[in-house]
This record gives sequence, structure tokens and C-alpha cells, in this order.
Amino acid sequence: MNQEIKRQIFHLLGVSIVLLSYVLPKPIALALLFAFFVLASTLCLFRPLSHKLMFLKNLFDYLHNFARAEERRIKIYFGLSTIFFSAFLTMLIFGVEIFRIAILVLAVGDAFSTLIGAHYGHHLLPYHKKKTWEGLFAGVLTAFLACLFLLPWPLALAAAAIGMIIESIPIPFNDNFTVPLAVAIVMWFLL
Repeated sequence: MNQEIKRQIFHLLGVSIVLLSYVLPKPIALALLFAFFVLASTLCLFRPLSHKLMFLKNLFDYLHNFARAEERRIKIYFGLSTIFFSAFLTMLIFGVEIFRIAILVLAVGDAFSTLIGAHYGHHLLPYHKKKTWEGLFAGVLTAFLACLFLLPWPLALAAAAIGMIIESIPIPFNDNFTVPLAVAIVMWFLL
């Protein structure tokens, strides 16, 4: 299976974070998100020692399958810690309802924009030569459909469009951080 497909399937697991927010009280959810952020960040710091500790080597070999190309190249997997940090901040600052919307847009929209764009995209975005119109539209459509479970259609469309436009812009920050926060800020104003 292609590395990017594996990474995007892993990305879709972000939906489980949203589902857990329905059964966990907010303080416990926040504590878990922060704990996973600390754990993921700590693992990144211990990457240089992984050749000495077999259990760490096995863990990093597994994470390697789900990392972005640049993360695999430098062997530091910061994407995982970034998603937990942005999820923690989003829930803490904007509340559980907006958190659910923001993470859903990231998990579903980002995964499908990449999968469709990489395999079926032919028309490059004028402002980002590695992303396509097909991927952007696929991300907006799938994030919109997912958000319809939480929002009326105009707000679902706004959340999906904002998230996927932010995801498509070539900015120097990880989209696991920028997409949820941008969606959360816009939803905070609209709700």
C-alpha cells in the first residue's frame, strides 16, 4: 500500500477523537489530548535513542509508515504531536462542539483531498503547485458531508471550505495545526 494512502487512512482515525468526545467529559478529554500530545512529543525527542531501545525502534518503524515524506526524511514524526496539540487547544479555547467540527474537517477533508488529489488530480492550484483543484473539491465535499451530522448545511459548507482552503495554502505550518484552528475561529464567529 502506498505510503500516502496509509498516512491518510491513519488521518481518518481522527474521527475517533470526535466520537470519543461524545462519551468522555470535557476535563477527561482535555487531559487525554494533552497526555497524548506530551507522549507524542516525547517520542519525537527519543528518536535518536531508538536504535538502542528495541521497543522504541519497533514503534518508530511502525510510525514511519504513517509519516509525511519530509518527516520520514528527517526521521522526526511531529505530525502526530501537532494534531493532539491543536485538538487540545481547540477544545480548551472554543469548546467541545466547535472542537468536533474542526477535527472532523481535518480528519475527513484532509484525508480525502490528498487521496483524490494525488490519484485523480490533473489541474494544479495556481498558488500551490503540489495540490490540485480535484483534491480541493474532494476535501470540501467530504468535509461538508461529514459536518452535516453536526451543522446546518450553510455552516457545514463554511467549515469545510475554510478548512480545505487553509489546507491548500502553502504556509510553513503543519496543516494538522492550522486547519482545526482556522475552522474553530470561523465557527466561533458564526455559531
